[in-house]
Amino acid sequence: MTLRELVDQERRHIFRRELLAGGLLLAAVVAVIITVGAGMLGSARWLALPRALPFAVWIIVLGAAATLGWRTRRRLRRDATPAQVAHAIESEQRLRRGVLLGALELEGHGALAARAASSARRALPATGVLAPTLRHEGLKRAAIAGGAALAGLLVLASARPMFGDGMRAVMRPVDAWRGELLARLSIDSAPADLLRGSPVRLVIRAPGRQRVMLSSRQTGEAWRIDTVAVDGRTGTAHWSLDALRGDLRLVASDGRASSDSVMIHAADRPFVGAVVLRATYPGYLGKSPETLPVGEPMHLPRGTVLSISGRASVPLASASLAGESGETIVFATSGHTFTGRLIAEKSARLRWLASGSTGPVADVPATLELDVLPDSAPRIEITAPTGDTVIAADDRVGLGLTATDDHGLASVALRMARIVGGNDGAPVGQPVAGAVGTSWVGVATLDVSALELKPGDAVRVRAEAVDQSPWSQRGVSRDLIIKRPTMEESRTGARALGDSAVKEARAAAAAQK
Repeated sequence: MTLRELVDQERRHIFRRELLAGGLLLAAVVAVIITVGAGMLGSARWLALPRALPFAVWIIVLGAAATLGWRTRRRLRRDATPAQVAHAIESEQRLRRGVLLGALELEGHGALAARAASSARRALPATGVLAPTLRHEGLKRAAIAGGAALAGLLVLASARPMFGDGMRAVMRPVDAWRGELLARLSIDSAPADLLRGSPVRLVIRAPGRQRVMLSSRQTGEAWRIDTVAVDGRTGTAHWSLDALRGDLRLVASDGRASSDSVMIHAADRPFVGAVVLRATYPGYLGKSPETLPVGEPMHLPRGTVLSISGRASVPLASASLAGESGETIVFATSGHTFTGRLIAEKSARLRWLASGSTGPVADVPATLELDVLPDSAPRIEITAPTGDTVIAADDRVGLGLTATDDHGLASVALRMARIVGGNDGAPVGQPVAGAVGTSWVGVATLDVSALELKPGDAVRVRAEAVDQSPWSQRGVSRDLIIKRPTMEESRTGARALGDSAVKEARAAAAAQK
């Protein structure tokens, strides 16, 4: 190995130690700068400080790196040049000053230079370190820089839990600029509608922040900005307003990012009104539909269809009528309106129930009172004969009938049943009249011969009337017994008739005398 190669080998060792010391010192300085920057920006202070501060930390880091690089380069130029290394070897190996440097400068320039180089080479140890002191000083500087770097890293690691958000701000300066390091702000528990004059209570979710700015504006007023402290344990802030005077718009901000805009509509006291009641009467009454007044008792014929509609001041969730016996009529709702119907089958008192997005609606119309008038059953009477009667075999019996109904008769008929052995047989019907209006008077002829009554037999006759209502109500008359006499009863009757005639003749003769 030539003399120059020995010097260059020693110079490389010194060069590496100086670079290592410079790099470790730079790591220590960078760790300290980042720690200080994280401490300055921690606890959400980066939100209030200028946006460019995280970038300033990195500018300082780059400046420190440039300074330490310049310092290391200067030291290498000063202490690690071939001449400086040669002087250090001469000093440490106790050689005459200039011997090694001169040999290096003359090496390769003739026989005398080669001899001087050989002489200097023999004066150096064959193995080992040529400049141990110089190497030790470089190693010492590297060790000191390594200790500083280790301390800086330990400080950085210990500061990370305390200044976590500050560390994120330093390591992610672009996200810090945009405000995207923390979870998004949100305004919770904000109702869509609230009664005018009611207090407003809001929860703002702002994890990682110390405070937030809430911008609020009511209709007709200027924007108002409130700074609200954030509970560090829950990451929430609470904001309240004494009374809502108009529609309220809210936006929360931490100085970098903002929440979605929230709108609270100021609603007047909810009420149900503009109720329309339209009655459609049963067809057999022949009465046109009509609109009924609200708040008054309604006297309706049975079967009337009552169509109900109305409107509320708030969007409806439900609307219904509830009776005292548990029945409920539920209406269809659409926004602020509702519609429905009920069929009047029985009298009832129905109270209104409604609820909107803010809860039950207390201001509702008066109770709905239904007085259902049932349709009367028709009345029919047998006016003649007035009592049970006995007939001959070939008689035709005329029955006088009178039938009435409050709305209309659908049919009038006779219902007959033979009485055999004291029991009624199968009934037989005989139509008398069809739809005859509200009253009918007439005679129905009963053909007794068609009944084939034997002497002593009887028939029970009953008149029936059916009205024109959907329920086909039926009215019946008294029972009329028509009997065919036996032979003995006929003889007895003939004798009684003869005796009566003789008696009348004698009375007439006496009157002539």
